[in-house]
Amino acid sequence: MRKICEFEEEKKALRFWNYLKENKIDSSLENEDESWILWVEEEESVDFASSAFEEFHLDPDDPKFLSSTPDRKPSDSEEVEDGSRVMFASK
Repeated sequence: MRKICEFEEEKKALRFWNYLKENKIDSSLENEDESWILWVEEEESVDFASSAFEEFHLDPDDPKFLSSTPDRKPSDSEEVEDGSRVMFASK
């Protein structure tokens, strides 16, 4: 598992996480100390996710990053609360 990026806004974190999920990239999103950290599960997906994040960082409103539910966690995600951490995992 590799850390790809960190967000201050939950909305942007979920938008990017949804984009990765739509592209079949298994990832986790953790809320820790008022920031959102995105982790990619598989090493072979790191290059795609890193490159996508560079594009997202430049223009998070690009239509390719907008899904039907950009501000919500996907319905098939798993939410786990661990003290002050909240983690969303997609598989």
